[in-house]
Amino acid sequence: MNERSTHSMFEVTDLSVRYARGEAPVLRDVSLTIDRGESIALVGDSGCGKSTLALAAMRLLPKTAFIRGSIVLRGDNRETPVDILGSDERTIERVRGRRIAMVFQNPIGSLNPVMRIEKQLAEVLRVVRGTSRSTAKRGALESLNRVGIADPVRVGRAYPHELSGGMAQRVALALALAGEPELLIADEPTSALDGIVQAQIVELIRETQRQTNLSLLLITHDMAIAKALTNRVCVIEATRLVDDCPIDQLTAADRHAATARLIQAAEFKRSAAITLMERTI
Repeated sequence: MNERSTHSMFEVTDLSVRYARGEAPVLRDVSLTIDRGESIALVGDSGCGKSTLALAAMRLLPKTAFIRGSIVLRGDNRETPVDILGSDERTIERVRGRRIAMVFQNPIGSLNPVMRIEKQLAEVLRVVRGTSRSTAKRGALESLNRVGIADPVRVGRAYPHELSGGMAQRVALALALAGEPELLIADEPTSALDGIVQAQIVELIRETQRQTNLSLLLITHDMAIAKALTNRVCVIEATRLVDDCPIDQLTAADRHAATARLIQAAEFKRSAAITLMERTI
């Protein structure tokens, strides 16, 4: 399936995962690559294994999971490639947050409920960048400002439960970007948001990519979001990667049936939304 360069920045090779001995695999022999500055979407229905791949890339799968295959992160020529699945925990701690970061589907659930937003960001900056307390505090407010939060002081003093869904997602993105990672994994970053906020988050991620040459692995079931944010789509169906193509080739005649079905679902969703708006005007 994957015939791309063997020198890509991020490579997943023949990844298979099952969560317990005897259970059916949730991923089977999945391979994909991401080049520096590239943005790809991993698209598929719920339960097909998309989020499992994301967690494997962050080395966050439970210790009871059975994993086969490899995930390799390459830096520039001065850096030794990192074997994500085979490295010791100290090596992974130096990678996680610094070189690879993740935005989770439930932003509120990924934040510490008893810690103010400013303090959470400052802690990340201190750990990842090694900054002083005073520098980290200033950096926390700057991070909130960079993700489009107009009043970073007020938001910084808030607790997670005081934030709207869209604001919480901006904070989660600020936390992920605080370490200036090379690769951002975004797991359904807009699925719990309304249409207007979705568009704002999409534009925020797009602008971040333009400014930083950030590589993006977008996990989504929505082909419309994939088209808006990425230049390549990998489709998973029933635990296997069945399609891998540039955005501009999505409608080619030789595309897999799963790809065509996901495109039709996105078009139906868009058509239904337009019809609903027309009826309410």
